[in-house]
Amino acid sequence: MSTLSVGTASVATSLVAATNTYPTVQGSSGQVLTTNGSGTLSWADQSAAGGGVEGFTNSGTSLNGGVDMDLKTMMIYHYTANSGGTWQPNFRGDGSTSLNSYLSNNETVTCVMFVPCNNNGRYPSQHKVDGSVITPKWIGGFGAPTGGHSGAIDIYTYTILKTGSGAFSIYANQNFYT
Repeated sequence: MSTLSVGTASVATSLVAATNTYPTVQGSSGQVLTTNGSGTLSWADQSAAGGGVEGFTNSGTSLNGGVDMDLKTMMIYHYTANSGGTWQPNFRGDGSTSLNSYLSNNETVTCVMFVPCNNNGRYPSQHKVDGSVITPKWIGGFGAPTGGHSGAIDIYTYTILKTGSGAFSIYANQNFYT
């Protein structure tokens, strides 16, 4: 491997490194380098939100009992089978990573579950982070759901905030599509 050490370099024309052509001017504060996909870099304002495409897990599993939600792998879960009873989501990084170690303090993650329901008595009855029970705060102030919506697809949205080491808050919402 070759090494080139330079104190201060000044380039009057375009700088090309490997196949990337860099801009000849400095960007403004807060700007980031972007590419056109063909090796030409330019300065652009950093976007506040992604807006990209996100994948989802499409599962024929019938929810019943404990279910691990691996948020390091996927954040949107689309179930195609009717729930088989009450279930208890356990939010974690994955099988070998806790959510506590995956997230830093003051970071958040949002998870969405699409769950077909053929019986009003089927809903999430308990919530866990890394195996520890956490009581969510539910939108609207009505408390935790006591049932699903028979003949509908229930949508559960969970925003999980890591407020300290091993400390989490969950803000939840239940809605449905018919």
